[in-house]
Amino acid sequence: PRLIECLENLRKRLCDLFREEVWVIVTDGIRTYEDLERLAAKLGWTNQGGAVSPDSKHLTKYGGIAADIKCFKAQKNAQGFRERIAQAIVGHQARKIFAYVKDDYGDGHVHVDCWDRKRGRVA
Repeated sequence: PRLIECLENLRKRLCDLFREEVWVIVTDGIRTYEDLERLAAKLGWTNQGGAVSPDSKHLTKYGGIAADIKCFKAQKNAQGFRERIAQAIVGHQARKIFAYVKDDYGDGHVHVDCWDRKRGRVA
């Protein structure tokens, strides 16, 4: 439930910022360790310079506290497209809500999670 609450708070914050409806699209949620292994085969493990953490907060053992997201303005622009909200803006706003945010991925997604790394529990 904590992840959903935080995602909704982020959505509301972005709606207020842009003064219009915003969609928060979850592109990845809970993963099994097998899912991680498949990703690591493509992207590498973080302890070897890659992008996939062997202790990812996406893992089922953490109970659904992490998501990868992209955000869009719901209203289509003059060209008929929904404008994507910049990764840096999403990351900045997410840091006001989530315990951990990573926003430097090449594809523009933002990782958010509710894991308090200092206390070792859900924030």
